[in-house]
Formats: sequence, C-alpha cells, structure tokens
Amino acid sequence: MSQPTYPKVAQKQLWRLLEAFRRGERLSTLSALVTYRCGALSQRVGDLKALGWDIRSESVPNEDDGYHFEYWLMPDNAQLPKPANAGEKCHAD
Repeated sequence: MSQPTYPKVAQKQLWRLLEAFRRGERLSTLSALVTYRCGALSQRVGDLKALGWDIRSESVPNEDDGYHFEYWLMPDNAQLPKPANAGEKCHAD
C-alpha cells in the first residue's frame, strides 16, 4: 500500500480534520461542525481519501430512530510521521 500524501498548507480545514483523525477522534457531521466548523464532512473525508488516507465510516443509530455516520482514521495511517513543516500555517485564520 502506498503512503498517503498530506494536504497543501493552504487547505486549513483538511489539516484540522486530519490532525483530529490522527489523534484518534471519531467525527460525525455534527461534531465536525461544532468543533472544527466543517459543514461538509463527507466531502472533506472524500478529499482525504483521494490523498490516500484510510478513513472508514459506519452508520450509528440515533435516539430518535434515525442514524448518522461516524468517520475515523485507521490506526496504521495515524502513526505515519508528519512532515517537518506540515500545516504550520493552518492554525492562523
């Protein structure tokens, strides 16, 4: 399996989400919106998958008989070293 590539420095939202996934966070659309101001989580997950990141999802039941999806990064990907200057400008809004 080839190594995933990192987002460009200017892709701030992708960096925030990737850092959260690398910390082991499982994100839903609501948690991504509230915590990382990302209203299009499934699209951003698609962007990260296109870069080679092994992000998985599962349907989780809600209390109101509905469901939502949660996304997470597979542990093998989370351990990959981060480039020295990776995302260093992504925290400045």
